[in-house]
Amino acid sequence: RAARLPAGDPVRAVLEGRAMALVYSWDVRWQRDMPPGFTRLAYYRRGFPFRAQAVASLMGTEDDPRLSVVEYLELTPDVPPARLAGVLRHPVFARAKVLVVRGLLLLGPDGARALAGAHFPRLERLSVAHQGIGEVGLWALAGARGFPRLRELDVGANGIDAEELLAFQRSGLVARLDQFRV
Repeated sequence: RAARLPAGDPVRAVLEGRAMALVYSWDVRWQRDMPPGFTRLAYYRRGFPFRAQAVASLMGTEDDPRLSVVEYLELTPDVPPARLAGVLRHPVFARAKVLVVRGLLLLGPDGARALAGAHFPRLERLSVAHQGIGEVGLWALAGARGFPRLRELDVGANGIDAEELLAFQRSGLVARLDQFRV
């Protein structure tokens, strides 16, 4: 059969069971075989993980088919800002819809500038909470052109004073957001 099976087709349940058994049997291997610097998180789509965690210092530069459906990415930016700018050119970032920067105070203002200089054509949600980006990093993100689809931004716990946040809320970036968390 070349067409999709209707929802009520009894063959569908059998095939879904077989597909889940295949995913389960390969799960451990996929965890072990993720590209350097990447760890898969719990969910799969089309047999591949679509949620992953990456450590910038361990990432390679080559694209990998195992990362082809990753849409949710947690990044630990444990490298200097100049190197981070290179890491952010990895093709996985161009496909990401959600980027959560992890770690405590790892990004900083210069890292926020590197992030603002990168291109994320599909990114809808960005979290840089607890990264110490300060006002300099906040305004770097406000001026970034690499987030054409961004709808949610979390900049909480970054040492930004209330007056600066009020000014930022009048920026063009915040005007197009559906959700802005401080």
